[in-house]
Amino acid sequence: MLRGLPPLEFHFKSIAWHHLKTHAASLLIGTSVLGFAAAIVAYFTCYYLVVRFRKKDETLAELTREMEEVGDEIDE
Repeated sequence: MLRGLPPLEFHFKSIAWHHLKTHAASLLIGTSVLGFAAAIVAYFTCYYLVVRFRKKDETLAELTREMEEVGDEIDE
């Protein structure tokens, strides 16, 4: 569906290249799209958790505020 083609039945006898090559492009595109979406979700989840953890400690909270204002990484 991503490539604009009608869906094909996915029957294979083994995980060998000559059995999977008709579906290779669809498999690579599909896993790339899912992987990219998962990476974006994981990045923002980790960012949220790090900021939340840093706000518990006053010193880390100040560093986090500076980081958000300037947009730089925190260096010690």
